Amino acid sequence: MRSFVKNDSRKIRQLKLQTWAGLVFLLIPIGWLFIWIYAFNKGANQLSRVEIYLQFFPSFLGTRGISILGLVFCIISFFLSTKCLFLLGLKWKLLNAFILIGSFSMFLLQLWGIL
Repeated sequence: MRSFVKNDSRKIRQLKLQTWAGLVFLLIPIGWLFIWIYAFNKGANQLSRVEIYLQFFPSFLGTRGISILGLVFCIISFFLSTKCLFLLGLKWKLLNAFILIGSFSMFLLQLWGIL
């Protein structure tokens, strides 16, 4: 009986850590969005804006690589929050719902940016 409780608390702890990991994976593309807003306000034309934006990333990525990485981070965040949506407690459910909605929204925004 004791091992069941210990395994259950270990599983809950794992789900909470995965929730925080999902939030981190969501914050990365959101940070990139704020970098784009900064570059947009700083540049005079589209070419200079893209150059300012790309200065924040390694040169081998390019704009497509950044968008694809953003898509991957959003997908990871989406699946982690979906898995952890069944945690007990209103705080954890709300946090996972926020991550789920945010990662799906950022996924659509990244996908639209690729097109």
